[in-house]
Amino acid sequence: MPNVNHDTRARICGIAAELGYYAHKSHRTPSQKLGLISTGAHLKDSYFYMAFQKLFLGMAYEHGYQMMVFDNEYWDRDPQALRRWLTESEISGVLILGDMEETLAANIVSCGLPVVAVGTRYHSLRVCTYIEDNTEAAYQAVQHLYTCGCRKMGFIGDPMYSTAFGERYDGFCSALRRFGLPCDPQHLLLTPRADDADIPRTIDRALDQVDELPDAFFCANDYLGVGAAKALFLRGVSVPGEVSLVGVDNNPLGKIALPSLTSIDVHCRQQAELSIRKLISFVCGEEYDPLRFLVPTELVQGDSVKQA
Repeated sequence: MPNVNHDTRARICGIAAELGYYAHKSHRTPSQKLGLISTGAHLKDSYFYMAFQKLFLGMAYEHGYQMMVFDNEYWDRDPQALRRWLTESEISGVLILGDMEETLAANIVSCGLPVVAVGTRYHSLRVCTYIEDNTEAAYQAVQHLYTCGCRKMGFIGDPMYSTAFGERYDGFCSALRRFGLPCDPQHLLLTPRADDADIPRTIDRALDQVDELPDAFFCANDYLGVGAAKALFLRGVSVPGEVSLVGVDNNPLGKIALPSLTSIDVHCRQQAELSIRKLISFVCGEEYDPLRFLVPTELVQGDSVKQA
C-alpha cells in the first residue's frame, strides 16, 4: 500500500484480518490443496460456522494452500466417492468442521490423509481435535452470575443438539454443584435448538412449564440467548432487571441485541489458526498425533446480567 502512513496501514490490515482476509506472501497461486468437510447446515445456515469457514479459507491461503469446501451429505449418499474425490482433487489433508455422524468421520479418517477435527470430538476415533473448553465456559458463566448475586440458575438448549451443547450443559450442572447451588429441573429448558425456525416461540413454549423464573439462564449459544431475551420481553419480563442471561460464542448478533448479550468467547480465530497450522505440519511430515486440544474461553460482558 504505497503512500499510506504506518498507522493507517496497521488499521487497514487489522480490519482485514478481523474480516478473514489475508495478504498472501507469494504472488503465485497456491498449488497444494486442503479439504474442508462439514454439514450443509454448518456451511450455509449457521453464522458461527460460516465465520469459521471464512477464517479457514483466508488462513489456508495465507499459508500457501488452496482450500476446497465440500458438504459431507454427498459422501453419505456415496461413501466411495469420498476417496475418489480426495485422490482426484490432490487433497493433502482434511479439516472436519463441527459435528457429523461418526461413521462419516470414520470414512474420512480411513482415507489415510492427515485429519484435524474442529469444534467437535469423536470418542471412538483417533483424530487430532481442537475444541473450545466448554466445561470451563459453563463455569465462567455460572461464576459470573454467582458473583452478580444470582442464586437460582437455569439452562436453555438441547444437550443432544451438538457436542458443544452437551458439554456446556454438563459443565453447567457441574458448576452449580461446585457453588453449592440447586439444580431445579423446572429451570432446565432442554428442548430449544439453535436451528429452530422460531427460537423465541420455542423458548416461550418451554417457559409455559415454569412456575417461577430463575434469577438467570445460561444459554447454550448466543442465538438462544437473544431468543430468550425476546421471549422474556414478550412476557413482560425485564432483562436483566428480573432475569439475567449469558450466552456462548460472542457473535455479532449478541452485540447488537438490546440489551447486548453477556457471552463466553470461544475464540474462533485462535481455533482456526491452531488447527490450520497443525494440519499443515502433518502434511509437511510431522508424525500424526491424535491429541485433543482445548482452547481457553473468556467471558465478555454485555448488558444482560444484573449487577449486584
